[in-house]
Amino acid sequence: MQRSEIKTIIAKYNKFAEATLSESKCYQYARFIDYLAENMDNLVEGDYKSEKEIVENFNRLESEVDNSWRKMFSVGDDDESINKFIEEEIYCMITNSAKTRFDYDAFESDLLGEDEFMQTTVVKYDLADKLLWLMVLYLSGGYEPNIVAARINCDMMLAQMMIDVDSLEKLVLENLDNWKNEIKALRLATELLNSNMVPVEQVYDIVSKVLEKNK
Repeated sequence: MQRSEIKTIIAKYNKFAEATLSESKCYQYARFIDYLAENMDNLVEGDYKSEKEIVENFNRLESEVDNSWRKMFSVGDDDESINKFIEEEIYCMITNSAKTRFDYDAFESDLLGEDEFMQTTVVKYDLADKLLWLMVLYLSGGYEPNIVAARINCDMMLAQMMIDVDSLEKLVLENLDNWKNEIKALRLATELLNSNMVPVEQVYDIVSKVLEKNK
């Protein structure tokens, strides 16, 4: 591979590290980025034909150092698993971007209230992010704010959790304009991924540029 190609891979995994909601994944990306930077000359001189081959070699080296290291792609290194992994990172990137468009901390605090269980780290982290993702998801599907709130309420009821539907609808209404770029990005990502005409890595780059352009 050319030096410029490896630099492009480094840039992509830097974006992954910024977008992911998982600290463990962020750490894995950082290790992979360091590996690429420290071994660039060897990688350029080596007989590597693709990014996948480099990832596989990195995973092998990590395993040799300590068998307890998780692989970069924990669900497997086949093309389908890698594509699924990158799709998830696209959705995380969109959710993270939406967080910056409104008072996310206030939303999280109002949502969870004073209940001791609801304030636990896992619930707090998962629920607020999940609801934000669902709002952007349903809005990207063309649903009106009242329908978005009603659908999310149904989702929460199935999970045996209650939310204030009126407050949620108000929040959606107040942030329709704030989230317009994330809604646009998700619609574009969905269209491209469903078309199977564009590699998922390219979809990631396109979505990233759409969000960065409209910061």
